[in-house]
Amino acid sequence: MFLIWLCTVCVLLTVVCVSAVLQNVAALEAALRESEAELEEKRLRFEQERQQELDNIDLERFHLQEMEDQERCEQGFEVSAVRRN
Repeated sequence: MFLIWLCTVCVLLTVVCVSAVLQNVAALEAALRESEAELEEKRLRFEQERQQELDNIDLERFHLQEMEDQERCEQGFEVSAVRRN
């Protein structure tokens, strides 16, 4: 009788331990999903900022090219004016 009672207690303790472990696993999985979501959000934000910086660089490059073209035109007009005189 004592052995049956002891076995029953062992089984109940095992069930309680397994249940606790499963709860911990579930909590860890939830924390992992939350961390993954935060990381994805940060990655998207970084990618948007990166794209904005690339767009700014392209715009600045375009403006510099326009300024160089305008400077070349002005130099060309100055050379033409000097040759005429």
